[in-house]
Amino acid sequence: GDNLVKTVNYLFGQNKDNIRFLEIGCGCGNQLLLAALLGADVVGCDIRQDVCDLIYKRKDFYEKISGRKLNITLVCGNVFKVDWEKFGKFDAINYLFSFNLSPKGKNIDLISNLLRPGGRTVIQEYNASNYYNRISRSLDALKPSEVMKMLKVRNFKISSLKGGYALPPFFWRFLPKNLLAPIEEILCSSLFLSLSYHLMAEK
Repeated sequence: GDNLVKTVNYLFGQNKDNIRFLEIGCGCGNQLLLAALLGADVVGCDIRQDVCDLIYKRKDFYEKISGRKLNITLVCGNVFKVDWEKFGKFDAINYLFSFNLSPKGKNIDLISNLLRPGGRTVIQEYNASNYYNRISRSLDALKPSEVMKMLKVRNFKISSLKGGYALPPFFWRFLPKNLLAPIEEILCSSLFLSLSYHLMAEK
Protein backbone atom coordinates (compact mmCIF):
# COMPACT_ATOMS: atom_id res chain seq x y z
CA GLY A 1 0.00 0.00 0.00
CA ASP A 2 2.79 2.45 0.82
CA ASN A 3 4.45 1.82 -2.54
CA LEU A 4 1.15 2.39 -4.33
CA VAL A 5 0.78 5.78 -2.64
CA LYS A 6 4.35 6.72 -3.62
CA THR A 7 3.76 5.58 -7.20
CA VAL A 8 0.53 7.53 -7.66
CA ASN A 9 1.86 10.70 -6.02
CA TYR A 10 5.01 10.58 -8.15
CA LEU A 11 3.39 9.82 -11.52
CA PHE A 12 0.61 12.35 -11.00
CA GLY A 13 2.74 14.87 -9.13
CA GLN A 14 3.72 17.32 -11.85
CA ASN A 15 0.78 16.99 -14.19
CA LYS A 16 -2.43 15.96 -12.46
CA ASP A 17 -4.68 17.17 -15.29
CA ASN A 18 -4.89 15.31 -18.60
CA ILE A 19 -2.04 12.96 -17.75
CA ARG A 20 -1.33 10.27 -20.35
CA PHE A 21 -0.60 7.06 -18.44
CA LEU A 22 0.82 3.82 -19.87
CA GLU A 23 1.05 0.57 -17.93
CA ILE A 24 3.10 -2.20 -19.53
CA GLY A 25 2.15 -5.68 -18.42
CA CYS A 26 -1.04 -4.37 -16.85
CA GLY A 27 -2.40 -7.76 -15.74
CA CYS A 28 -5.88 -7.52 -14.20
CA GLY A 29 -5.64 -3.74 -14.22
CA ASN A 30 -5.71 -2.61 -10.57
CA GLN A 31 -3.34 0.34 -10.98
CA LEU A 32 -4.59 0.98 -14.52
CA LEU A 33 -8.17 1.41 -13.26
CA LEU A 34 -7.02 3.57 -10.36
CA ALA A 35 -5.19 5.90 -12.78
CA ALA A 36 -8.32 6.16 -14.93
CA LEU A 37 -10.50 6.87 -11.88
CA LEU A 38 -8.05 9.66 -10.99
CA GLY A 39 -8.73 11.21 -14.41
CA ALA A 40 -5.83 9.96 -16.53
CA ASP A 41 -5.99 9.06 -20.21
CA VAL A 42 -4.87 5.45 -19.81
CA VAL A 43 -3.33 2.89 -22.14
CA GLY A 44 -2.66 -0.64 -20.91
CA CYS A 45 -0.67 -3.31 -22.67
CA ASP A 46 -0.65 -7.02 -21.86
CA ILE A 47 0.08 -10.08 -23.98
CA ARG A 48 -2.80 -12.11 -22.48
CA GLN A 49 -6.22 -11.75 -24.08
CA ASP A 50 -8.03 -13.12 -21.00
CA VAL A 51 -6.76 -10.33 -18.72
CA CYS A 52 -7.57 -7.68 -21.35
CA ASP A 53 -11.13 -9.03 -21.49
CA LEU A 54 -11.30 -8.92 -17.68
CA ILE A 55 -10.17 -5.28 -17.60
CA TYR A 56 -12.95 -4.30 -20.00
CA LYS A 57 -15.47 -5.99 -17.68
CA ARG A 58 -13.97 -4.22 -14.67
CA LYS A 59 -14.02 -0.93 -16.58
CA ASP A 60 -17.78 -1.32 -17.20
CA PHE A 61 -18.30 -2.11 -13.51
CA TYR A 62 -16.40 0.96 -12.27
CA GLU A 63 -18.08 3.22 -14.80
CA LYS A 64 -21.46 2.14 -13.44
CA ILE A 65 -20.60 2.69 -9.78
CA SER A 66 -18.69 5.96 -10.41
CA GLY A 67 -21.23 7.35 -12.84
CA ARG A 68 -18.65 8.49 -15.35
CA LYS A 69 -16.73 7.32 -18.39
CA LEU A 70 -13.21 5.98 -17.88
CA ASN A 71 -10.71 6.74 -20.62
CA ILE A 72 -9.00 3.35 -21.05
CA THR A 73 -7.49 1.84 -24.19
CA LEU A 74 -6.09 -1.68 -24.13
CA VAL A 75 -3.46 -3.13 -26.43
CA CYS A 76 -3.44 -6.91 -26.27
CA GLY A 77 -0.17 -8.22 -27.68
CA ASN A 78 3.60 -8.15 -27.50
CA VAL A 79 4.63 -4.68 -26.32
CA PHE A 80 7.66 -4.71 -28.62
CA LYS A 81 5.55 -5.35 -31.72
CA VAL A 82 3.08 -2.52 -31.15
CA ASP A 83 3.15 0.53 -33.44
CA TRP A 84 3.54 3.00 -30.59
CA GLU A 85 3.92 6.03 -32.89
CA LYS A 86 0.15 6.27 -33.29
CA PHE A 87 -0.23 6.64 -29.52
CA GLY A 88 2.14 9.58 -29.15
CA LYS A 89 4.17 10.32 -26.03
CA PHE A 90 3.22 9.59 -22.42
CA ASP A 91 3.54 11.53 -19.17
CA ALA A 92 3.81 8.37 -17.05
CA ILE A 93 4.88 4.76 -17.59
CA ASN A 94 4.26 2.17 -14.91
CA TYR A 95 5.66 -1.34 -14.47
CA LEU A 96 4.30 -3.56 -11.69
CA PHE A 97 6.31 -6.80 -11.71
CA SER A 98 6.37 -6.88 -15.51
CA PHE A 99 9.75 -5.27 -16.21
CA ASN A 100 11.75 -8.53 -16.00
CA LEU A 101 9.49 -10.38 -18.43
CA SER A 102 11.29 -9.01 -21.48
CA PRO A 103 14.91 -9.37 -22.68
CA LYS A 104 17.43 -7.35 -20.71
CA GLY A 105 17.45 -3.67 -21.53
CA LYS A 106 14.62 -3.62 -24.08
CA ASN A 107 12.22 -1.97 -21.65
CA ILE A 108 14.74 0.79 -20.99
CA ASP A 109 14.71 1.74 -24.67
CA LEU A 110 10.91 1.57 -24.69
CA ILE A 111 10.63 3.92 -21.72
CA SER A 112 13.10 6.34 -23.27
CA ASN A 113 11.24 6.38 -26.59
CA LEU A 114 7.71 6.67 -25.22
CA LEU A 115 8.11 9.22 -22.40
CA ARG A 116 7.85 12.90 -23.18
CA PRO A 117 10.53 15.22 -21.73
CA GLY A 118 9.70 15.62 -18.05
CA GLY A 119 7.72 12.37 -18.07
CA ARG A 120 8.12 9.91 -15.23
CA THR A 121 8.40 6.16 -14.84
CA VAL A 122 8.01 3.84 -11.88
CA ILE A 123 9.42 0.31 -11.93
CA GLN A 124 8.47 -2.17 -9.22
CA GLU A 125 10.09 -5.54 -9.74
CA TYR A 126 11.63 -8.60 -8.12
CA ASN A 127 15.12 -7.76 -6.97
CA ALA A 128 17.89 -9.75 -8.64
CA SER A 129 20.33 -8.40 -6.01
CA ASN A 130 18.44 -9.94 -3.10
CA TYR A 131 20.06 -12.93 -1.39
CA TYR A 132 16.81 -14.95 -1.23
CA ASN A 133 15.88 -14.32 -4.89
CA ARG A 134 19.36 -15.44 -5.96
CA ILE A 135 18.76 -18.81 -4.30
CA SER A 136 15.05 -19.44 -4.90
CA ARG A 137 14.43 -17.82 -8.30
CA SER A 138 16.21 -18.31 -11.60
CA LEU A 139 16.18 -14.60 -12.42
CA ASP A 140 17.88 -13.69 -15.67
CA ALA A 141 17.20 -10.05 -14.93
CA LEU A 142 18.90 -6.72 -14.54
CA LYS A 143 19.84 -5.76 -11.02
CA PRO A 144 18.28 -2.50 -9.82
CA SER A 145 21.69 -0.81 -9.87
CA GLU A 146 22.05 -1.83 -13.54
CA VAL A 147 18.60 -0.46 -14.39
CA MET A 148 19.53 2.81 -12.69
CA LYS A 149 22.80 3.07 -14.64
CA MET A 150 21.08 2.38 -17.97
CA LEU A 151 18.51 5.09 -17.28
CA LYS A 152 21.23 7.56 -16.31
CA VAL A 153 23.05 6.88 -19.59
CA ARG A 154 19.85 8.01 -21.32
CA ASN A 155 19.87 11.22 -19.24
CA PHE A 156 17.15 10.21 -16.80
CA LYS A 157 17.15 11.69 -13.32
CA ILE A 158 16.79 9.01 -10.66
CA SER A 159 14.35 10.34 -8.07
CA SER A 160 14.42 7.28 -5.81
CA LEU A 161 15.71 3.72 -5.69
CA LYS A 162 15.02 1.59 -2.65
CA GLY A 163 13.61 -1.73 -1.60
CA GLY A 164 9.97 -2.28 -2.45
CA TYR A 165 9.10 -4.87 0.17
CA ALA A 166 11.07 -7.23 2.37
CA LEU A 167 8.63 -9.02 4.67
CA PRO A 168 6.33 -11.53 2.92
CA PRO A 169 2.55 -10.85 3.01
CA PHE A 170 2.11 -13.69 5.51
CA PHE A 171 3.65 -11.55 8.27
CA TRP A 172 1.34 -8.59 7.60
CA ARG A 173 -1.73 -10.78 7.90
CA PHE A 174 -1.03 -11.97 11.42
CA LEU A 175 1.22 -9.38 13.07
CA PRO A 176 0.44 -5.71 13.88
CA LYS A 177 1.52 -3.07 11.37
CA ASN A 178 3.05 -0.81 14.04
CA LEU A 179 5.44 -3.65 14.86
CA LEU A 180 6.28 -4.61 11.28
CA ALA A 181 6.48 -1.16 9.65
CA PRO A 182 9.79 -0.04 11.25
CA ILE A 183 11.35 -3.44 10.54
CA GLU A 184 10.19 -3.23 6.92
CA GLU A 185 11.61 0.28 6.56
CA ILE A 186 15.02 -0.82 7.85
CA LEU A 187 15.13 -3.86 5.57
CA CYS A 188 14.01 -1.85 2.52
CA SER A 189 16.89 0.56 2.99
CA SER A 190 19.12 -2.27 1.72
CA LEU A 191 18.66 -3.68 -1.79
CA PHE A 192 20.45 -6.81 -0.63
CA LEU A 193 17.72 -7.50 1.95
CA SER A 194 14.68 -6.40 -0.10
CA LEU A 195 12.76 -8.97 -2.13
CA SER A 196 11.69 -6.29 -4.60
CA TYR A 197 12.76 -2.79 -5.58
CA HIS A 198 10.92 0.44 -6.27
CA LEU A 199 12.56 2.84 -8.73
CA MET A 200 11.27 6.26 -9.74
CA ALA A 201 12.89 8.25 -12.54
CA GLU A 202 12.19 11.34 -14.63
CA LYS A 203 13.20 11.97 -18.24
